[in-house]
Order: sequence, then structure tokens, then C-alpha cells
Amino acid sequence: KPESKTPPLANFGFRFLLVFVFATAPAGIYAKVQYGDILANIDWLHGSAESFLTITNLLIVLGMRQYVDSPNDKDDIASVEGALLGFVVAAGVASALIGLQGEAQAAELAETAALWFGQHSEPSNALSLPTWTIHISSLVEWLVAMGLVWKYAEVSGNPRWKGLTWGMVPGHTSGICACTFHFFYNSPALNSVVALQALLTVVGNITLAVAAWRIYEFSSTNSESKRESPVGIATFAIDTSASTASAAASDVDLAGFEDLGEAWRKDSDTYIIAKLLVLSAMVSAG
Repeated sequence: KPESKTPPLANFGFRFLLVFVFATAPAGIYAKVQYGDILANIDWLHGSAESFLTITNLLIVLGMRQYVDSPNDKDDIASVEGALLGFVVAAGVASALIGLQGEAQAAELAETAALWFGQHSEPSNALSLPTWTIHISSLVEWLVAMGLVWKYAEVSGNPRWKGLTWGMVPGHTSGICACTFHFFYNSPALNSVVALQALLTVVGNITLAVAAWRIYEFSSTNSESKRESPVGIATFAIDTSASTASAAASDVDLAGFEDLGEAWRKDSDTYIIAKLLVLSAMVSAG
């Protein structure tokens, strides 16, 4: 809703999550029918589907950071198309190429890479480096987005945006469950973790919906009060100034990954995506 004043690019990013859902479901069916296995064990298909989640999170991060820096500026979705395309080519397409080599060649490549990095050999269903990069990047991006949403509450003068940050916590925990399952080579012994991931996803969707409603409710009520009374306008302006001062005071303390949005605020969109790609690849290789 316009009353919520959601940054356009971030709003598009949240909607783009549906693309990930509609891509993952058919991919899972295809994996079962074509390979007789779960999606997580078909690396090229798994990585390609998960890349849509990475794109979703990137859109949210880029959209929120633009408005945290300049709340009165307008987003231009076209300005990040090239950067997103570069990330997809580097990650999603890379995992697809590994799958096109065939299972035997992919296993040989994984074993060779393991020798280069001094690691033990892994089973054939282990995630490739590009697919791990996509997963790690998604986790980091979601944390950065949580921090930017929190700061946007201070910039916009709507404190209920902080509730959206809390509403994003179950989704991040769900992602950690998925990575835990993959770390142990998608072992059937950890199917309970998969069930927990699904439960957290449902809970996360509910908390996000509730948080979004609270944001809209606060914004619409505030808009009505400003139209009805000049006093409401003055009060709102004072609260916004206080929130902005509070945000400036808290900028000194960087506590974790979620503060990368603040640390990288002066970087271009392309440079930030490059940093995320390199950071995620390094963590995945380690």
C-alpha cells in the first residue's frame, strides 16, 4: 500500500519471492521424475532454483539501502539490472554448467577441487561451490536486509518497521536449517531438520504478514491524523527528527553482518554485489 511508504525496489523484491516459490516447486517435481531423487541432491537444478532467492534478497537490500541513504529519492529498478545479471551469471549459471557435465565429470571435478583446497573427498550429492555460494549469500543478504529495515524505521519515522525485522528472524533461521541439512550431505537422518525448516518458513510468512499489516496500520492512521490536525504534522516531524538523530548516534557501533549495509552504504550497487559474491565464495570454499 502507498501509505506504508515501502521503497519501490524493496517492494518489488518481496513480491519477487513468488518467482522463487514458483521456480522451486516445478524443479522439485522434475528432480523426482527425471532423477528419482530430492531436489537438494541434484546440484545444478538445486543451485539454479535457489538463485532466485538470492536475487530476491539482493533486490530487498538494494532497495532498502537507497532509501536509508536518501529517503526522498526514487528507486530505479533498471539501475541494478546489470549487477543482478552479473551475479546470476557467476553463480546460478555456474551450478547449471556443472550439472551439464554429467554426474561422473562433476564428481571428478569436486574431488580435484577438494585436493586443491586440502579437503576430504565428498559424496556425489555434496553441494558445489557455486551452489554453496548462493546459499551463503542468501543468508548474509537477509541479515543485511534486516539491519536496513531496522534503520529505515528510524529514517521514515514509522517505528513499526522494526517489527518487520523481528518478523524476518524465522526466515533466517529456516535458511540456517537448510544449510545444516546440506552441510551433512542431505542425510535422511536429518529429515526432522527439513520439517523444522518448513515449519519456520510458515511461521516466518505469518510474522512477516503481521508486521506488514502493523506498518500499514500505523502509516494510514498517521496520514489521517495529519490531514485532520496541523498538530499531528508537528508531532510527526519531531518524532522523525528524534529517530534520525538516534540512527546517527547508533551508526558508530557495528555489531554484525546486519551492519554491512551501513559499512557499505557509500559503495555502488555493483560493487556491493561483487563484495557479497566474493565473501560468500570465500566462506563456501572454507
